[in-house]
Amino acid sequence: MVKEEKKQKPFYFKKSQILLGLAGVILSLTTLMFFKYEKWILEPRITSKLNREKAGSVLSHKNKIKRRYVGSMTFFDIGSGDKVIVGDTIFTEQNSLLEIKLETGSRIVINEYTMLIIDKDKDNFKIYMSTGDITGELAKNDKIIFDVDHENVEIKGDEGAQFTVKSVNWSNKSFSSLSGKVFASFKSKSYDLSKEKLELPKDPFKKENAPDKEDFNPNDLVNSKPEQTAAPLPTALVKMDDIPADIPFPYPPDKHLFLINKDVELILYPKRICTNDCEIKLKVFSMVINSWKFKKGEMPLVKIVLGLKNTSIYELQLQDGNQKLQIHFDVEGFSKGAFERALQEGYSVEVMN
Repeated sequence: MVKEEKKQKPFYFKKSQILLGLAGVILSLTTLMFFKYEKWILEPRITSKLNREKAGSVLSHKNKIKRRYVGSMTFFDIGSGDKVIVGDTIFTEQNSLLEIKLETGSRIVINEYTMLIIDKDKDNFKIYMSTGDITGELAKNDKIIFDVDHENVEIKGDEGAQFTVKSVNWSNKSFSSLSGKVFASFKSKSYDLSKEKLELPKDPFKKENAPDKEDFNPNDLVNSKPEQTAAPLPTALVKMDDIPADIPFPYPPDKHLFLINKDVELILYPKRICTNDCEIKLKVFSMVINSWKFKKGEMPLVKIVLGLKNTSIYELQLQDGNQKLQIHFDVEGFSKGAFERALQEGYSVEVMN
């Protein structure tokens, strides 16, 4: 019998298979990098520039929790096993919670719709809390300082003593004991929370506590001149070191909501480089609040200072030769209701410290 010789496939056939395989690998890697860009590239780039002092570790979490590093615009996911860094801003969404063991041994549980910053005051941890609900358990000889809407309260007590801190839309700000001896110090006075709840005074300057007065009606401005100038907002020069590494473009995007609880610095960055001499205008109800001019080739980037008294709907305009860009963004006081409403209406939301 004569053996049949196997025909060899042409080289070009093998080459096409190799190229097809390489294309598949490249596509798979590209897809993976797309979904892991923030975790693998952006987050390490930001944290490499930070003071990496450890504040604690995440013991457990439920649902999605967001964390923003100092000097960053981006909120990243945080969960069980992650390290918490001094200066981190943490925000919990609906039906979520985060349990953290601080380096001092005390534990805190951050419940839903809470925003806080974990910082340090000498040897003690200081938690800046604008709104939300926290429960905690004290370690031996530990003291935690809480800044709740600009009011400082020191919490200390027996080892294992449990406490709760609540701040709901600025109208209900309270400290109480859940078990054991817990003491609170507020304005040079000491309170035994196992016997009485400490309720902080309401801020008379907050909208819900202010005296009744007629609300401002934007329709009152219908007959005003289109380019009428209003009192300008405070501005500051933007140094390159102040520009976050991950600032998106344009910033803010159209239909964006900033939630604030005190004076904040907002960066406005509508265009990378001016192709002509260009101008930025910031308006409220057709009134020009601020305007800035830039030369061809300059980066049109400015910083404004906003506070609760400036909450409103803003229009950001950029004129660069024949190119015109209009962006609308809102600024509101932080509240659960504002956050939920913005999500329902399709806004992108950013919580500012």
